Amino acid sequence: MNNPVESEEKQEKKKENSNFQQEHEKSLGLISQLVRYAPTGGSLWILGSFIKEQDWLSTLITFPLMVIMVAWSAYSKSFLLKIQERMKERGKEDADSLMAQFQKLDSAIKEAIKWQLAGVEDKYLKSQGNACLYYTTEGSQSTFKPLLKDVFIPLELSGDFFRDSTGEDIPTPRGYQWDKQLIIESQKDGLTIWDIFKRLPKNSAYRNLAILAWGGYGKTTLLRHIAYTYAKKKLPRGVPKLLPVLLLLRKWQRVIAEEKPDLTVLIEEHHIPSLPEGKNFKRPKNWAKNLLSQNKFLIMFDGFDEVKEEWRESVSKWLGQMMHNYPGAYFILTSRPAGYKSYKPENKPNTLRLKAFNEEQRERFINKWYLSRERQISAEPDNPVVKQTAEQKSANLVKQLKERSELNDLAKNPLLLNMIVNLHSVAPTDTSDLSRPIQLPQRRTELYREIFRLQLGDRPLVKQINMCFDADEAQQILQDFALYMVKENKSNIDDKQLKGQVEKPIHKLDESIEADLFIKQIVEVSELLVKKDENYEFSHLSFQGYLAAKEIIRTKQETLLINNWDKSWWRETILLYGAQVNPSNLIPGVNFSLMRLGR
Repeated sequence: MNNPVESEEKQEKKKENSNFQQEHEKSLGLISQLVRYAPTGGSLWILGSFIKEQDWLSTLITFPLMVIMVAWSAYSKSFLLKIQERMKERGKEDADSLMAQFQKLDSAIKEAIKWQLAGVEDKYLKSQGNACLYYTTEGSQSTFKPLLKDVFIPLELSGDFFRDSTGEDIPTPRGYQWDKQLIIESQKDGLTIWDIFKRLPKNSAYRNLAILAWGGYGKTTLLRHIAYTYAKKKLPRGVPKLLPVLLLLRKWQRVIAEEKPDLTVLIEEHHIPSLPEGKNFKRPKNWAKNLLSQNKFLIMFDGFDEVKEEWRESVSKWLGQMMHNYPGAYFILTSRPAGYKSYKPENKPNTLRLKAFNEEQRERFINKWYLSRERQISAEPDNPVVKQTAEQKSANLVKQLKERSELNDLAKNPLLLNMIVNLHSVAPTDTSDLSRPIQLPQRRTELYREIFRLQLGDRPLVKQINMCFDADEAQQILQDFALYMVKENKSNIDDKQLKGQVEKPIHKLDESIEADLFIKQIVEVSELLVKKDENYEFSHLSFQGYLAAKEIIRTKQETLLINNWDKSWWRETILLYGAQVNPSNLIPGVNFSLMRLGR
């Protein structure tokens, strides 16, 4: 049933529209008449005046003008009618176009609202965060994987901004001139990555950064921590909200070098599908491109040094090009110092360095690690006994590190400290007496054996780096070299001598392998040899004694120990030899009990 009030309103509105249309047509008609007859009317009045005055000459002159005006009247009528018709069509076209634009805008708004409600960014953060959930050390074989948030220790960045990848002084980097306060603060309190991030929006110098450190210092762990912290939205105050993208260069090096994709393609078609639940991640069209243009992405490229030699130049150019193409995004690149020398874009990022763990950081890591482990293996993780057990085991390990300087030095490296904690956790112990000392298995020899297995075999394998020799063969070459260094009482050697010493054992195993390539891999990948100034030496002097002892055992050259028993520089080798075998029959009457402890 129709509403009478509503019907009256409709009729009234229709009447108003009709009146408006009539007035509109009347106005158009009036304007048309004015255009058509205004000139004619004036001419007609003049012509009539001349006839009335019998001014025939003027009448004769005016008459042709009158004819022209009449013709104009006829012409203008058709002209105006045509213009009116055309403008009606044009008005309709413009109205349709305007309505189409409104519809597109409406559709875009609806689309944006749709994806906003779908929580696209939150879903991406969840996937990226899940990929960084655990604390992992690549290559280390551990049965226990703690959560990253439970054991991560903030890594300090070097406050010395003014050195290049080789440690040489360089001019003040762009953008640091006015930020002296940051340098002062870093020297006093220590500098963390979040101190840098707080300055991101204000200083373009921090937009592109390179973080350099030797293997095992925690470069990858730091980037995983950044990504996880952003994913959980637990940012320190003052840090800009960004979407983290963690790209492992060794994983995508082939794609980058051969396909040279745009960064948006690498993110959407390669990175996202590789994340947990990433294959089901739905996003709007041009999602990555739009966010890059809106300065919302933090792009982290991890491990430039792990890119294969033949691809480094191509990957280097690609990285530089992407940083140039997307100046609004924030970029971090990590690398070992030696590998970073191959990174040669037009504009290099400003570089920072990771510091080794200090004593306080080492103790915090051990405490956190043991608490996480004891909670994971306990049926009642919140029971006070769990915390007490963790504290006692942590205290035992900290005590051993303080008492043994060589272990304390190794523990400055987060990777090696993690290995030490793992070895300590599986050492025999009497659970009925937690105060009873827990000793690291086999002392230094066991630890060193694990380190060499890790650095020569497991880590290169995990990182997909093709080494010249397998772990056992590479160690055999290093053992031969280490024994030479002990016999010559040397702790370092120049490039020519080093090459001469390793060539023979290398060619015994494979004549096609060049000594230069082997040395390069031991320095840059395994990092068991380091270059200081123009000479090479073992990264830890006790490694030299350990390898020399292993070579003596392998080649049965125990007479060297007898002949050099009283030489101070042989002491480390003799101790580490005694920790691996029972030498009582070798030199009767000598007490080797301390040697077997590896002290």
